[in-house]
Amino acid sequence: MHGEQIPLLSFLVPLNAIALAIFPIRWLSRGVFQSRLSGWGSATKVSISIWHRCGISVSPEHAVEMEEGFQMLKKERSSLTNASVLTQTQTKPIVIDVYWHIVAADIKQSKGWVPEGQLTLQMQELNRGYSQVGVSFRHIHTEYIINTVAFHKMWNDSDIEYNLKAWRRKGGPAALNVYTMLFESSKWLGFATFPQQYTKNPVLDGVILDFRTLPGGKLKRYNLGRTLTHEVGHWLGLFHTFQGGCSEPGDYVSDTPPQRSATYGCPVYSDTCDGGGPDMIHNFMDYSDDICLTMFTPGQGERMFQLMSLYRM
Repeated sequence: MHGEQIPLLSFLVPLNAIALAIFPIRWLSRGVFQSRLSGWGSATKVSISIWHRCGISVSPEHAVEMEEGFQMLKKERSSLTNASVLTQTQTKPIVIDVYWHIVAADIKQSKGWVPEGQLTLQMQELNRGYSQVGVSFRHIHTEYIINTVAFHKMWNDSDIEYNLKAWRRKGGPAALNVYTMLFESSKWLGFATFPQQYTKNPVLDGVILDFRTLPGGKLKRYNLGRTLTHEVGHWLGLFHTFQGGCSEPGDYVSDTPPQRSATYGCPVYSDTCDGGGPDMIHNFMDYSDDICLTMFTPGQGERMFQLMSLYRM
């Protein structure tokens, strides 16, 4: 049992041809319910000047453990097929189904409601970023979950996150579930699960994203939709480009130079480690401003294909 549970009694109400998922307690105008769960409160608003794009931080020891498991599985799979694990899939584009779960406090855009047009722009941005590595995304379904508590608290309450995802997650390991909400009292913009985590806890698989990072959102410098591109990189198996700092093996990708720490803003040039080349400040897996993030490397594309093939296909 995961703590105090979100009520599972729900209604699915058609609204503009979109299924609206709601937690019932109080009737609002226009036939929409809103939850008021006693004792849960809401997050305190704070002023934030520097945003950390991602809530994921992987220790060197954990990265080694994940990599060892990946290499072992790759070796086992290759021995069974007498070929490289990705000889066939590398030549074919991967198409990933996407399920959107819009967690909002109300039906107002300022309260987390995301119109379909904004989701269309986000899907276009996601496909634009991954087109260079042969991955594309197909928007399958959108649902709206009106729940004030989850909107404010899902980012830092494992019980709320688990219960909501257990109730609403769609598809199998190859299905990308994206949950939008508000990271109100955090400096994060989003976080994601890795492919290696799916088998142990499939319920939690997916990406959680601050709705203000979608194209046209309220977070200046981070409102072109590239936070999702970054988080999906983790969902497909990539570490940050600054994983491990200047020490080998870094992010386990041969064509991304070592990097001491995350990049902020959009500098003209940065080289934080001796040897290996300048920091890849335009890489989607760094923390630069959205306008600065434009590329993946071929090595990152290969790693995503391998991890997707082994853990998600």
